[in-house]
Formats: sequence, structure tokens, C-alpha cells
Amino acid sequence: MNYRNWLVGLCVVITMVAATRCASEMAPTGGPQDKNPPVLISAEPPTGTVNFDRKLIKVNFDEFLQLKEVNEKMIVSPPMTKKPEVLLKGKSVWIKIQDTLRSETTYNLFLGDAIADLNEGNAVPSFRYVFSTGTYIDSLSVRGSVVDAQTLAPLEGIWVVLYPAGSDTAFFTSTPYYIAATDKTGAFYLDQLQNGEYQCYALEDINANFYFDLPDERIAFCDQPITPGYAPALPDSLPDSVMVSTVPQLMLALYREPDTVVKLSGSRLVDNYVVEFLFNQPTPSARFTTADSVPLPKSIRRVNATADTVRWWIRDTTVKVMNVVVLNDTIALDTVRITLTSNDFDQKGMATYFKNNLVSHTRLLPGSTFNFYSENPLAAFDFSRSLLKTATDSLTPVFEAGDSLNTVLFLKNRLEEGATYSLLVASGAMTDIYGNTNDSLVIPFTLIDPDELGNLEISLTLPGENPCFILYLLDAKERMVKSMPVAASGKYIFSDLFAGKYTLSAIDDRDRNGKWSPGRIFLHQQPEKVFSFEKPIDIRSKWKVQEAWTLE
Repeated sequence: MNYRNWLVGLCVVITMVAATRCASEMAPTGGPQDKNPPVLISAEPPTGTVNFDRKLIKVNFDEFLQLKEVNEKMIVSPPMTKKPEVLLKGKSVWIKIQDTLRSETTYNLFLGDAIADLNEGNAVPSFRYVFSTGTYIDSLSVRGSVVDAQTLAPLEGIWVVLYPAGSDTAFFTSTPYYIAATDKTGAFYLDQLQNGEYQCYALEDINANFYFDLPDERIAFCDQPITPGYAPALPDSLPDSVMVSTVPQLMLALYREPDTVVKLSGSRLVDNYVVEFLFNQPTPSARFTTADSVPLPKSIRRVNATADTVRWWIRDTTVKVMNVVVLNDTIALDTVRITLTSNDFDQKGMATYFKNNLVSHTRLLPGSTFNFYSENPLAAFDFSRSLLKTATDSLTPVFEAGDSLNTVLFLKNRLEEGATYSLLVASGAMTDIYGNTNDSLVIPFTLIDPDELGNLEISLTLPGENPCFILYLLDAKERMVKSMPVAASGKYIFSDLFAGKYTLSAIDDRDRNGKWSPGRIFLHQQPEKVFSFEKPIDIRSKWKVQEAWTLE
């Protein structure tokens, strides 16, 4: 082979290898995941078109698309007898009008989040197309915000809907006339509305049908029909007389309707032979009967303060299973089968049965007594072999039962503020009804010096006649520290507070039941109003902070 032929052959081999390598190249893996929704490029005709007479609308985006439950999510206002047909065409969505349009009418075609990109499923939020068969687009508006009725926190993703006034049942049966979603600040904007009166509601829509039909869906409503208003554009320089906006500014408080039918929410084994029955609301007439031919085992029973939980301590520990019929007075609610023991509780330590009320393990609030709390009723307690020691003395601790079941024990010995104590509890000083006893305990504690704490004095002004409010003081983690009922304007003091940041709130307790109550839409009752003090309150040791608060 001469040199020329060898060179040609080498080039052929190199070319074949290169071609082979090129053919086996992998596609680039791409960058970070696309989290952006498709971008609207154009619409034919453009949204906001007047004198509309088309049968086809083309909406063009910057990437390939998919449609998600478009027929379920589409709302047309005013409603059409036959909904438009929505088709996918690559990077475009075609909307075919299939109904005869009314003259001189502004239409809103709302598709929600039904349009998304093909690969990642990023949805176009709250897509809407507006047109008018008349010479102008309706320009009236309703605006406002939606908050949680209890916490006043703004709520995102809540639907605000309008129905023509007079349709009192439409919110429970049919899609709305107009719709908008709240943003991350809780604000909503309903625009391009026709003149007229409307019923306004807010809805946490669980099943995506835009009306209230599930008991777990939170709702809000306006007491009276509303009329949209006009918001004039502001000129660059304001004349002497400026047209004032008439747009309603609404505040909707979202709540969950109470279930008025008494139900057994569930039953649970709290410990071996300790059972709880839980109801969805206070049930003072709860009764229990056997579902077997044998009677229910003997038990000690206690109803909690709100009458929605009943705890049983079963005394007969030879029984392994019981079948119970739960009734509300004479109405059977449910039949439950309960296994009375579980291996999960076999390793439970004695420390979980006998607890105390010390703060931070070793401190006792001024004016408090040292308390023991037992998970189970006590069969006996004897502290004659125990000691309460101070720096200078040793005493026999004297405890007294604080309730009829012996689940709370109060130390009766007088305690001095600022003094340090050591409580030496002998083993077996406390014995519950199942024979559980305490191990020997050494509990050091100190009564907190009042100078370490601060106080808050509120000068409160209440509205109306015969007011009834509840004040709540919460710590920096929004845990309730103290509460008090108030029925008149005046000064109120929260004492013995640890240094730190606090917030203050109040409830207008209209039904005077001592707690916040939700609304009742069928009775046209709004949820009880919650007030929040305008700023955090800084409590410092040895200080009394004074604040004035007018509830309006």
C-alpha cells in the first residue's frame, strides 16, 4: 500500500469513528427544573375587545401546553346556556363560542389554572379572557381581603364569588356569576362587573366546583347585597375636585360551619384500661350501654370541662374487649369495639403517671402551691415518710386532694417567696387504682421572686351596651398565657409575666359562652369578631407596662 492510499484509508476510519461517536452522543440533561408558567404572547382578538362578534378565540403562549380539567374549572359570566368548547393546538388554546351572545354585554371567560405547560405542569394562574358585545367593557369593581376569622391572618388561594342578589340558595347549588382568587396578602380584585346588586361569598373550595357543598369547606359571607363601584383613574396633577372611588372594600372572615348534629368523633385507648370517647361538640347527655349479653365492666368516669370528652378508667382488668353502644340521650350514635390493652403501654415509665406544676422544672410561680397531678385516680396517698426541706428546717409535707377522683394533690405547707425547697418523696407515697406507684423522688424548687416578673395594665374601652368580651394574652410562639372575661370598660391587669414579647387579642363573645364561636350562614350570623392589639407588648422584669386599647 502506498502512502497516499494509506492516508485515505486512515481518513475514512477517522470519519467513521467520529460519525459513530456523534451518533451515540446523549441529549443534554438540561438545567434546573422549569417552575415558570407559560407566558401569554397574544390573543386573537385581544382580550378587552368590544363589539365582539367572533365564534373563535385563539390564545397564544410561548411553549407547548396541556389542559387540566378545563370543563370543570371554566366559569362563564354571565352564564351561557352552552359552555364554550376549549381545544388545545400546540402552543395555543382555541375557545369556540357555541351559544348566542347577548347584546351590550361584557363576558368573562374564567379558566382558573386549567392551562399549564406540557412538561412540568406549571399552571397559568387565574386565566381570564374578557370581551363585550357592546361598545364598552363593564368597568365596575369590588375589592377587599379575606382573613382567618380567629387569627386574622390573610389567606391565599381563597375564591371570592358573586351571585345576583336574591339567589339565596345559589351558593350551595351552582357556579358563581363572577369569581376571583386571593393573593398571598389575602387581597382580591373583582373587575369588569356589570352594574347591579350581588351576594358576595368566600370559599375554601376543596372539590373545585366553586360552590359550598362540603362541611369541611371554610366560608365567609357578606350580610347584605353589595353594589360594585367605579374607580376613576388618577390624573398626573389632581384638580380641585377629584371623583371619589365608589368601589366597595370588603373584609371577609373565613370560618368553618359548626356541625350541629351530635356525633361520636372517635374512641381511643389512652393507656391500658383507660378509654376516651370523643364527641364533635359538647354532649352532656352522652350515655353508654353494652352491645353484648354481659354488662359493661365497672369503671370510674369523668367528663371534661367542655363536655365533649368522656374518659373511663376500667376497674375490672380481667376484661380484654368490650363492645359499647354510644348514645346521645336516647339516640344511638355508634357502636364501637375496644381492645382494652396494648403492648405500646407496657413500657410506660412511672414518671409519666405523676407530674407536677413547676415551671422550667425547678421554679414555682408566686402565690402558687406545689401540685402533683396523677394520670389515673389515686387509690391512696401517704407522705408521712417524705420530707420538705429548707435551708434551716425539715418538715413533713402535707398534701390534700383537689378533686373527687384524687387526680390532683395540693401541698398545704406555707411557702415563702424567694425560698429554696427540696421535696423528698418516699417511694410508694402515691398509688393509683391500677397499683402504679411513684419511685422515690427528689424535687428541688424555688418560689420565683416577684421582682423577676412584670405586669401588664390595659385601659380598655369597649363598644356598645352590655358588652361581653374575652381578653387573651399570647406569648411569642402564639401560645395562650392568660385570659380573662371583661364586661365593662376599665383597667385590667395581667400579672406575674415572664420577660418577653406578648400579643393581645380580644373576642366579642356575643353568645356569652366563654369562647370564640363560628358563624352560621343559614341563620345569617357572622363569626364572633376578633380584635388584635396593634403592636407587640414588651414585658420586662420589675416593670408594669401600661397600654390603652379602644375596641371599635
